[in-house]
Amino acid sequence: MNKQIKFFLKAIVSGAFLGWILVTTNWSEVWFYIKEVEIWHLIIYLVILFLGFTISSYKWKLLADSKEIHYPYREIFQLYFIGTFINNFMPSFIAGDAYKAMAIGNRDKKLTQAASTVMMDRITGFVGATVLLFLFNLVNFHTMIQHKLLLIANFIILASFIIDFILYLSRRSSGLKRILRKIMPSKII
Repeated sequence: MNKQIKFFLKAIVSGAFLGWILVTTNWSEVWFYIKEVEIWHLIIYLVILFLGFTISSYKWKLLADSKEIHYPYREIFQLYFIGTFINNFMPSFIAGDAYKAMAIGNRDKKLTQAASTVMMDRITGFVGATVLLFLFNLVNFHTMIQHKLLLIANFIILASFIIDFILYLSRRSSGLKRILRKIMPSKII
C-alpha cells in the first residue's frame, strides 16, 4: 500500500512539474530554435553527451569500488543518467547527487562512503572542466588578452591550481605541513 501511495505522489509531483513546463514555455520560440538545428549537430551532441556519461560513469564506478561499494557498471551507468535527470529537473542541483549517494549507499549501509564518491566525482569533474577551460583559453590567447574578465578568470584558475598543488605537496612534506599548520586550520591540512 505504501508503494502505491509513494508512486501516486511521485506521479502527481512529476505531472505538476511537467504541466508547469508545458504551460509556461513559449512554444513559438522553441520551434524557431528547433528549426535552426541541423541534424548532424544533434548527432554530434548526442555522441559527445553519451561519451561523457560513459566516462563519468566509469570514473564513478572506480570511486565506488575504492570505497568497497561494488555495483555492476550497467547499474552505475543507469544511476548516473537518473541522477543527471533529477539534477536537470529538480529545483536543486544536488538532488540527483543525493539520489545517487542514497542509491548505492543504502544497500551496504555505507552512506558516508557513497556520498564521498559522489562528492569526489563532482570535484574531479570540476577540475577537469577548469583544465579544459584553461587550455581552450590558451589556444585562444589572442582573444583572451583582449578581455579583462577572461584574464581575471584564468588568473583565478591558475592560482587555484597552484594552491591545490601546494596543499597536495603539504600532505607529503612535513616541513611544508608545519608552515601551513600555522596559517590554516588543521582540518584542511
